[in-house]
Amino acid sequence: MSLYFGRFRGWLTTQSTPSPWIDCIRRETKRSFHLYRSRAVQISHVRVKDMDLENRQTWEKDWKKNTPAWHRKYVSPMLIKHYNDFTSGRKNLRILVPLCGKSLDMIWLAHQGHTVIGVEMIRKAIETFFEENKLEYFMNTAQTSAGGEYSSFRAKQKDITLIECNIFDLSRELYQQKFDCIWDRGSLTMVTMMHEARLKQYVDIMLSSLRSDGRYFLMCFRHESGKNEGEWISHLPEEKLIELCGDRCNVQLVEQDDVNNDPVLLEAYSTASQHSIFYYFVTYK
Repeated sequence: MSLYFGRFRGWLTTQSTPSPWIDCIRRETKRSFHLYRSRAVQISHVRVKDMDLENRQTWEKDWKKNTPAWHRKYVSPMLIKHYNDFTSGRKNLRILVPLCGKSLDMIWLAHQGHTVIGVEMIRKAIETFFEENKLEYFMNTAQTSAGGEYSSFRAKQKDITLIECNIFDLSRELYQQKFDCIWDRGSLTMVTMMHEARLKQYVDIMLSSLRSDGRYFLMCFRHESGKNEGEWISHLPEEKLIELCGDRCNVQLVEQDDVNNDPVLLEAYSTASQHSIFYYFVTYK
């Protein structure tokens, strides 16, 4: 809805001819837009305040209609733009996509000649990914040494495997070989909204799954308040990212992006416009 408001408001700014009815529309549109935004924030606050970001049922509700609001129906422009630096021009790499959903980035990476491993907790997301991309798959369920259970879905036509598990349960036992690259477009931003102990655990899991010569390409947000407080607020400043990665890693800023370039985020989250987007490469020293 905010996307349509934005387009209409943009059209109004091009109307330079004096007109009483144009002025009236401007006033009412401005009032309606701010009313919509305030209501959206209120709805978002109620939703997040009562939700558990690690609760499977929380996310299953969003997948009932097959396409959650945050899903991009196109390949990430930043992945395409920085692909050569991300992969160092190499082929046949093992690439991890955490909290993958049904991201089209996985199909695109597989088309570039790579082995793609996605991790996703929601079965509906996994099944929808294969169905929409017309991919048949083999499914295997196995027990972990800790007594847990996980399922893997391996495409027949593409070198893509999706692992159904909580990202915090991801271990070498599940993925077997370390990864040459990790593409993290939205996973870290979500984990940043959890307790700080979970954030540290998550970064440790990512780095422990990365080869010594690998590259971790991540997206993170910074909030205008400078604090990681409030519903749907994801704030991870560079100094905190460096602290999480420790002395073992180099943290390189790749690019800062304007959130207004991402209409999907603006439509999905009422707080999106309060954030700035940053992309980083993390590598071992």
